[in-house]
Parts: sequence; structure tokens; C-alpha cells
Amino acid sequence: HPVPWERFNDDYDVIRDAIAAVVPGCDDYNARVRAPDGFQLPNGPRDSREFPTSTGKANFAVNPLEWVPVPAGKLVLQTLRSHD
Repeated sequence: HPVPWERFNDDYDVIRDAIAAVVPGCDDYNARVRAPDGFQLPNGPRDSREFPTSTGKANFAVNPLEWVPVPAGKLVLQTLRSHD
């Protein structure tokens, strides 16, 4: 399916409808996000301590870092998004 970028740009409700269609726990997203205190996104470790893995436990992995050469006077910006 093509992504309706212009509709997303014009109306954030359309973005939230698309999220609600695919992310468990985000049903009725547009109404819930307008509540005075908002709402909490689902979070398995916090809500139930259940992990959908073969061991039933959290799995962690360590990956080697690839260093990017940065010219003098320049910075590398990293962003990180998380919820709890």
C-alpha cells in the first residue's frame, strides 16, 4: 500500500489512525491521546513481566560500534526514542 504522506502532513489524526491499525494497545488512539492525562503505551516488561521470546526472558545483544570519522569542528547527532 502506498503511504499517504500528504494526508499524514495535513492531519495528524490520520497518522494516529494508521498507528492504531497496527500497534497493539493503541486502539482508539485519537480519543485516548486527547484525555487530560493522556495514556500509557503498552509495555510488556512493565505491565506483565512477560517476554515473547523462546526462553520467556528478555534477550540482550551487544553489537560492535562502527566509528564514523568526524571532521574537526563538526559533531555527530544521535537521537533515541523510548517509552516506559
